[in-house]
Amino acid sequence: MNHEAIEPAEKKRRKTPSAIIWFTWACAVWIVGDLAAVALPAYQAAQAVRTLRAIDFACSLLADYHDTKAAWPKSWEDLRQVGGGRSWGENTWPDDEGEVRNRVKIDFDKLLHNAVEAVTPIGYCYDYQDRPGYLRLKSLSESPSIAPK
Repeated sequence: MNHEAIEPAEKKRRKTPSAIIWFTWACAVWIVGDLAAVALPAYQAAQAVRTLRAIDFACSLLADYHDTKAAWPKSWEDLRQVGGGRSWGENTWPDDEGEVRNRVKIDFDKLLHNAVEAVTPIGYCYDYQDRPGYLRLKSLSESPSIAPK
């Protein structure tokens, strides 16, 4: 009888560590899920800020190019001719051209007809239509003296 009384107690002890392990795993999954729920929006916000800066800078470069050359650039290579040494955020032009190209799409063919629609963000971006570079590009694009060629 003593042998039978010990056996259920051993079974209970065997189940307890397993329950603790499952509880620990469940807590770990919950914590990782919470961290991801916080980290992903923070990452997206950081990317949106970087893209916002890049698109504002690209619009300023396009406007500078137009002011300097009295025409729109036809490629990124043309755009490299202006704004040397200028910086935005922690980047400088043209050294960090790749950062702008990864975050901003410029349709150089569309630029001739509608400069504002030719510039679009790649990925997450905050609203940029009230930014100085965009507004400057928009005013140039809407200017009656600038006709598509």
